[in-house]
Amino acid sequence: MATISKHPHRKGWRVRYYIVYPDGIKVDRSRLCKTSKEAQALCARATLLEEMTRFKTYNLSHIHDWRAAGLLSDKDYRVLLGVFPEAERALRITLGELAEFYLELSRSLSRREFVARRSRVKRILSILDPKLPVSLLRPTDGAFLVKELMRKGLAPATVNKCIRDVKRMLEFAVEDGYLNKNPFRNLKAVRNRDPFRPRVLSPEEVERVLAEARKSRLLYGWIYLVFLFAFGCGLRRSEILSLRWEWIDWEKRLIKVQKTKTGKIRFVGIGKKALR
Repeated sequence: MATISKHPHRKGWRVRYYIVYPDGIKVDRSRLCKTSKEAQALCARATLLEEMTRFKTYNLSHIHDWRAAGLLSDKDYRVLLGVFPEAERALRITLGELAEFYLELSRSLSRREFVARRSRVKRILSILDPKLPVSLLRPTDGAFLVKELMRKGLAPATVNKCIRDVKRMLEFAVEDGYLNKNPFRNLKAVRNRDPFRPRVLSPEEVERVLAEARKSRLLYGWIYLVFLFAFGCGLRRSEILSLRWEWIDWEKRLIKVQKTKTGKIRFVGIGKKALR
């Protein structure tokens, strides 16, 4: 039966237990817990592990749960999975192969989005071993990935996109039967402690931009009006480029913007300069 004892040299509590392999070999294992409450919860699970491996009454779900709890090493996990022929499939696909499959499914994205996603996947594989079977990934690997991405100086927004990508990859592995559940499902996004503060142009800078735009022949000379609407009305680029003459109410000095990002029609006032 699993036992709990205070560690003689380190802070914390040690849980001792054993695992009986399918061929009858008995191996001793131990895990260190920070608190006695945590040790008691782990000890109860370890006791169940001992009984179920002794009498071979476990299934795939039990193996995945024990590994998630940190009770099984990689070797223990592979040996116990060997009892189930259907589990051999999970040990074959690697993280690199899963990444290739994920990128192949991303071909429908625009070129810009696909290139950005491919770059993020490359960053992920530079930290996590692409030759590692996906079934051997642990929740701690996800925490290590986030820590290394932050250490490299990436912006929190970029790190969060990498987190979304790796979680989606592993969801595909769950759907295809390579994993019982996503080991990174509880991986949380990074909080942006230094939010982006856009710099506002001064009135003098706005006038200089408009003066240069008036000289430019970009968009057949219409670039001046694009900047004028951007500064004077606060419209998005896509909204400016989709404007129609019939959407303008000249008497009330209003623009009825019908093609918006949210899909909802909105009204925007026109300044004197833009009206002229």
